[in-house]
Amino acid sequence: MNTLQLFVFLLCLIFKVDGDEVHSAGKDEAHPNLFHLSGVTSNRYDAGTVQGSNEEVWPILKDQFGSVYLITLKPYGVRQPHWHTVAWEMNYVISG
Repeated sequence: MNTLQLFVFLLCLIFKVDGDEVHSAGKDEAHPNLFHLSGVTSNRYDAGTVQGSNEEVWPILKDQFGSVYLITLKPYGVRQPHWHTVAWEMNYVISG
């Protein structure tokens, strides 16, 4: 992979980010609390890719007002600073 994996974070939104589709490809039927973000179709942007899930396809997120996303930024890619007035968010830098 030629990009840096920088952020895995919880977006506390009950709607789809920027209108992106959320796919169930990462769903693990044998383990309902496990979801494979790497199995989800990537939404591609100039700065990198976004893969994610929400409560529609991953039941453990139900009633948590949350979504889970894996963001892979290309070198020099920037994640826009933002805030959520009624939600929480966690960010993890994996490398870079």
